[in-house]
Amino acid sequence: MKTLFNFSILALIWSIYYLAKRVTGNILTSIDVVVCGAVILFCVGDIIFYIYKKCIRQKNE
Repeated sequence: MKTLFNFSILALIWSIYYLAKRVTGNILTSIDVVVCGAVILFCVGDIIFYIYKKCIRQKNE
């Protein structure tokens, strides 16, 4: 679970960087938006899920 969380953080940073680089170069395509958007949604969802599970685990202890 922690490995997926760490991967999600790195993939989120990379996706945001990649989109910013493509936007500033005026070469952004719809495929970039779709792929990076899906990756960003997955990463944000995974990060929220991990934090939620961690908070519940701490309440139960």
